[in-house]
Amino acid sequence: MGCGTSKSAGDGEPPPPKRSGPRRKRLTVIDDGQKHDLPPASDGPSVGSDVGLVVHYAANDVVVDCKLSDQDQQFKLDYCATTAAGMEGGNTKENQDSVNIEDNIKEEKGMIFFAVYDGHGQYGAKASRFVKQRMVHNISEAPAFAEGDYVKSLHYAFHKTNSDLKRQRIDLAATGTTGCTILMVREKIYIANVGDSRAVAALVNEDGKIVKVDALSRDHKPTIPAEQERIESCGGVVCPIEIDGETFGPPRVWIKGQQAPGLCMSRSLGDELASSVGIVCDPEISVRKLDSLRTAKELWIVIGSDGIYEFISNEDILAMAIKNGPAVRDSAAYIIKKSRAEWLDQEEDVIDDCSAVVLKMRLIRKEGGEEAPAEAVSTEIEESK
Repeated sequence: MGCGTSKSAGDGEPPPPKRSGPRRKRLTVIDDGQKHDLPPASDGPSVGSDVGLVVHYAANDVVVDCKLSDQDQQFKLDYCATTAAGMEGGNTKENQDSVNIEDNIKEEKGMIFFAVYDGHGQYGAKASRFVKQRMVHNISEAPAFAEGDYVKSLHYAFHKTNSDLKRQRIDLAATGTTGCTILMVREKIYIANVGDSRAVAALVNEDGKIVKVDALSRDHKPTIPAEQERIESCGGVVCPIEIDGETFGPPRVWIKGQQAPGLCMSRSLGDELASSVGIVCDPEISVRKLDSLRTAKELWIVIGSDGIYEFISNEDILAMAIKNGPAVRDSAAYIIKKSRAEWLDQEEDVIDDCSAVVLKMRLIRKEGGEEAPAEAVSTEIEESK
């Protein structure tokens, strides 16, 4: 395993490649080789099946007060969080994804938190669930929170949650989790991301057509120049698995001269081995005003684990959400079902855990609650730290 090695970990060499290339299954960390008893899949997941689908949170027509272009406004918000366990070898596995939505933080209406955490490693489910339980508390208890500095609060919360996680009775040597979160504070959203879960957005015009697709976060891959430089300066090596001179899978992070940890992202929570060679829990944060609500009929946002993006583009994920609305619950369910079908088509007996948090917003008139007409105004990133 690793650069210049000839053996793989876990159950031996990768299975025979499908079609003309190597198997595309991208495990976040190399399997520990231990066997786990898994319940059998029932009818097998298909695009029309509800196997393993769990809806955790859903709400419609939540009215949020906001101020856009110095005018008092309101928008309606629908949201839903849905997740489904994956499969390995045709058997259902433990779902290591966690999704979370919390509203009225500190009893403030219009302050809502959305998150997807994608755990990995032997205890990935425990890691993602713990982070889910602690993150919002740590945001609201951050010293800068009372001052309204939510960028500093998010940085504080990710580091504090990571410290809290490391005090748990969880072996974090090769276990950790991503975290892609959005903190909505009335007319602003604060996107904080660690790892390769992802948030994307689309504006929809009056004809129901997508007029703009935007990535709200970026995947933290170890081949990003600044990320790779940090890893290598800490003694790490970035390269794919090599077996008998042939490489397999994405570039991974290794301790120089060792066959560990094999992580294929450059930032995460947990992952103690990887953190020794430059893997950090510090989130990238961007801040956006929701002025885009004035440019089109609707603004849609999807936050997802990498399972939904492995074989489907940002544009297609958003198109699925919009086409299968107007109920965001139906949109989220279809995204997961379609993602699972794509995994089966590409991998035959492997499906990654798939999670999607879907948001839909549309501006309304404050008096009477009727929808306001769209205006030709562009939206830009206000701040990125």
